[in-house]
Amino acid sequence: MKIVLISDTVFDQNGVSRFIQDMASEAKKNEKALYVLTSSPIKAENITDNIINMQPFYSRRMPFYDELFLAIPNIRQFLNKIKELKPDFLHISTPGPVGMIALYASYKYAIPFTSTYHTDFPSYIRKNMHSRIAGRIVVLIMRFFYKKAKLVMARSSAYLEILQNSIQIEKENIFELRAGTDTNNFNPSYKNQEIWAKYSIDENAIKMLYVGRMSIEKNFPWLIQFYKRHYEYFKEKNVVLVVVGHGKMLKEAKKFKKQGIYMLGIKHVPELSSIYASSDFFITPSVTETLGQVVLEAMACGLPCVVTNKGGPTKLINVQSENGFVLEPQEDGLWLDAAQQLIASQELRQKMGMNSFESIKNFSIAATFESFWNIHQDIFSKHG
Repeated sequence: MKIVLISDTVFDQNGVSRFIQDMASEAKKNEKALYVLTSSPIKAENITDNIINMQPFYSRRMPFYDELFLAIPNIRQFLNKIKELKPDFLHISTPGPVGMIALYASYKYAIPFTSTYHTDFPSYIRKNMHSRIAGRIVVLIMRFFYKKAKLVMARSSAYLEILQNSIQIEKENIFELRAGTDTNNFNPSYKNQEIWAKYSIDENAIKMLYVGRMSIEKNFPWLIQFYKRHYEYFKEKNVVLVVVGHGKMLKEAKKFKKQGIYMLGIKHVPELSSIYASSDFFITPSVTETLGQVVLEAMACGLPCVVTNKGGPTKLINVQSENGFVLEPQEDGLWLDAAQQLIASQELRQKMGMNSFESIKNFSIAATFESFWNIHQDIFSKHG
């Protein structure tokens, strides 16, 4: 069985891209015929040879979402590459221009396709454009795209209902893909307090870490305002907010640094791994995560995590596991109370961090790849 996984985002700095690269790596380890096909202007290093990047015919930053590229490949060359690879399945990971060309290839060459609902685009569009109409249009596009798939994988059980009710996928065509991250790249062994000197951050400060796009749909502006509202308290307790990621606010990094907010920009493994493992706790106010790959990475590095009660992270962080806090979005008092508890007690941070690390044993990328492959193998055995 051969699968060609096609995605608009493979080299961007986000959880989806890291996940796809991890899947390609696992395929190589397991000697499985999985190829990743994309078209991106980003030049990537240290990728496996089963990832194929075709030079875009046209590319630009995506409107209302300039952290990502909108890339259009040479359609004929892209279709010919798919034909040349002769896959049994196309797994179309994103419904962007690259994904839509792959959808046409599925029809043209009679290749069945599957998909993964990685990104809650309707919510992203509504938040970025402040338009319910635009969100509704995107929902219709999502339905057109996903309803043609043999099956759709959800990154967490939190989105099974959304796929059924909003995207209108039949229940029997939805599968939950086991969550996972690469624990070789993300684990507590990367802890290195000396890394902070590079960024002029006090080694003894308590580091509250955010990793992700510095954007509206991630609720990042609220996090900045939350820190600023309680700046005097955080300053007194020697707490800094460390931000890893890309966004327009990065242009004002020097200004934010004076306020105890350190914007480090995009970071790659292993430097990213050390930043995770050397921080004290992880925080994300996003309400649009289909899984929360960065939360998995933080857990793997042994961090307590503070997340909202919306989306995929609710399935990773819970009271029973005592590995973090799950809070109502933008409830200032609740978020401050959780932060204060973690700041006040190193013992609590260590306990929750250890629980996070223990929890991650159930979320290996090897198990995710096995789940992904077996789901396709089952369909292939029945209909191949």
